[in-house]
Amino acid sequence: MSTVYYLRYNICEHCDRYDYIHICKFSGGSGPYIYGYRNYRLENSKDSISVNSVDDMVELIKDDRFTLYDEYSRKIKLINFIDNYNYFYNNYGKETIGF
Repeated sequence: MSTVYYLRYNICEHCDRYDYIHICKFSGGSGPYIYGYRNYRLENSKDSISVNSVDDMVELIKDDRFTLYDEYSRKIKLINFIDNYNYFYNNYGKETIGF
């Protein structure tokens, strides 16, 4: 089983419309796939963001402009995301996310 994660932003309080960027997918069979190593142009904004490392991705998730959700529209707390990420990395012998 896999789970895809998104960062939502520009969330409308009245109609729940939002923009989003797809940041990664955790696959139960082969660990995390990080789609975040690239540049994003934010919709309805002149801003763009670059993600070149896991630390960049964590900083982006911590940014108040964004809210982390999974593909089932469940709001995800940063600590839960990091625990999940570290679980996969620990099982695959790769480095973990740290603060």
